[in-house]
Amino acid sequence: VAEALLADSDGHAKAFWAIREGLVEGQAKRGYHVRTDLSVRISDIPALVDQARHFVALEHPGWLPQAYGHAGDGNIHFNVLPPEGLTVVEARNRGADITAGLYRIANSL
Repeated sequence: VAEALLADSDGHAKAFWAIREGLVEGQAKRGYHVRTDLSVRISDIPALVDQARHFVALEHPGWLPQAYGHAGDGNIHFNVLPPEGLTVVEARNRGADITAGLYRIANSL
């Protein structure tokens, strides 16, 4: 992790949660997307995110990875948004492949 922020007041904590909830709402507005909760040792989070992003870029070009979560406990929400123009059926079929790949990566760490 290159940079982290800690809330030092209730106002900052609320602002952080607003950003996090905005991510969820924005993804939902895009429609179907791959949603995963990946858990690894805290020390493995950088490798998880790097390997997962590489996997998506290599195997599923055009899909947009979104990694966020509560890194203090090793849990990362790694969601992936499909490119525009795919039908929901096409996106779900590819999404199953992406989900399996992401869990393989997390389980290997």
